[in-house]
Amino acid sequence: MVINLLPAKIKQQSRRDYCYRLGALASLLLMVVFGAGIIIELTRGVSARVQTNSWISDQAQTADAGELALRQEAIQVVARTNRQLAVLQPLSSEQLPPSAVIGLLLSTRPAGVKLQAINYSPRPAGAVVGLTGVAGARSQLLAWEEKIEHLSGVSRVSSPLSNLVRDQDAAFSLEIEFAFE
Repeated sequence: MVINLLPAKIKQQSRRDYCYRLGALASLLLMVVFGAGIIIELTRGVSARVQTNSWISDQAQTADAGELALRQEAIQVVARTNRQLAVLQPLSSEQLPPSAVIGLLLSTRPAGVKLQAINYSPRPAGAVVGLTGVAGARSQLLAWEEKIEHLSGVSRVSSPLSNLVRDQDAAFSLEIEFAFE
């Protein structure tokens, strides 16, 4: 048993002081815990940010290295393709462009022959040109066919018999086969 010899008023005041001091101590302890937590979280955030920045720079360097490797590979593929084309080019036949073939045919055309359509079909070893039109006279058409047959690169001239039916204003169709070698 404890005997308290202090008066009641002092007893209440000491209890109140004790509670205030206990509350202040608890508040101080709570502030220390929260302060330590904040400091820990801030240092974690800074270290995470530093790690994130280094990770991003590592990824950028990896991406740059990957992109550089892809560029080098593409350059090698283009160089290899160019070498293959250089080897194959002498083997391919020299083909005239369509404009040159048609220009060659038109340069031999007589004045009385009017063309209505020109069809150009490329082939692996040459081309086929189809001509349709109207010839002023059958003799002009026959003379033009003969000139075409003697052109370099012409392998065949096909002219249906219907081209020879009329003597004047004869509608015609010709098929000229070119073989480029």
